[in-house]
Amino acid sequence: APPSSRAPLLGEGARPRAPLLDLVAAMQKDTGSGDVSPSHVGRVRHRRRPNETATDGNRANGTVLLVSDQNKYKSMLIRTYSSLWMIGGFVFVVYMGHLYIWAMVVVIQIFMATELFNLLRRSSEEKQLPGFRLLNWHFFFTAMLFTYGRFLSRELVNTVTSDHLLYKLVSGLIKYQMFICYFLYIAGFVWFILTLKKKTYNYQFKQYAWTHMILLTVFAQSSFTVANIFEGMFWFLLPASLIVINDIAAYLFGFFLGRTPLIKLSPKKTWEGFIGASVTTIISAFLVRREP
Repeated sequence: APPSSRAPLLGEGARPRAPLLDLVAAMQKDTGSGDVSPSHVGRVRHRRRPNETATDGNRANGTVLLVSDQNKYKSMLIRTYSSLWMIGGFVFVVYMGHLYIWAMVVVIQIFMATELFNLLRRSSEEKQLPGFRLLNWHFFFTAMLFTYGRFLSRELVNTVTSDHLLYKLVSGLIKYQMFICYFLYIAGFVWFILTLKKKTYNYQFKQYAWTHMILLTVFAQSSFTVANIFEGMFWFLLPASLIVINDIAAYLFGFFLGRTPLIKLSPKKTWEGFIGASVTTIISAFLVRREP
């Protein structure tokens, strides 16, 4: 056909459409999707290879399990160094004696309380209550004095017998321990009442209740630990050593055999590590038990 007869059909300056573009336009119209473009035409669907499927199977919530981690030996070396330092420090504290072990327990408790106090902390409310955070630590150290006073009385007196003035001071603190604890708690309660402010009552009373729950959780169980330290070192070292054995065994079993995720909260923990560590700990408990 002459050029004059094609112009009305294609329009002024229009170019003939390529057959490939017509095909893409028809596909878009039929599927009702605008995602198809000429660049997608002829694309071959990628199939997963067997090794890719196995890699995805060793993932837990997007986290590569330890058994399939390419840097696991480097991580193992770092963990070995840190574990040796921790075990060496623990042995040194045990060698120093009962009071040093108790001091270690207190330091651990302070870190625990810090994390728990911050769980319900609101910075917007704290700005309106300057000094309110110190009230938590006031109750914390009052509870510590009440809980550990009866355990430390004999140890402290025996430690400071060489200094007459210090001996009288420590003996007086031990003698009036209950009165001092009662006075400190009442002072903390009055402090809490005086810091109450409108529009923050709900937050303040929640913090007051949360503080007492933390003290109950932390000191109720730690009082038995400290009692074991001063009454029989074996009953402190046995559970502590079993915890170390359990942690090391769980890591080693998970390192070499772990392929089944255990819990979403800790994606790299596996059932193989959990079962292997449990069996190892039970066997170790029978091996390290005290002979009659």
